Amino acid sequence: MPQRSGFLVLENIRRNRPDPLPVIMITPTKGSRHKAYAEMLGVHDYLRKPFSIDSCWRASSRALKRPEWSAPHLSATGSGRWQL
Repeated sequence: MPQRSGFLVLENIRRNRPDPLPVIMITPTKGSRHKAYAEMLGVHDYLRKPFSIDSCWRASSRALKRPEWSAPHLSATGSGRWQL
């Protein structure tokens, strides 16, 4: 995001949303400090670029299976697509 830090966006989400929205952070940064800070802010998963579609799919599926956040109107079809 050229105009804003992903950390600022995540801080804003955590400050303004009462529900525990799962966030998957995608970054080119390899530093462990960045990952630790993201985890402190409650990021669900942290993917480093480049990443495979499979790793993105697995992270998304894990996020939707969290007991504190579920989306009954969405379901994974197994074909790589989400159904409403």
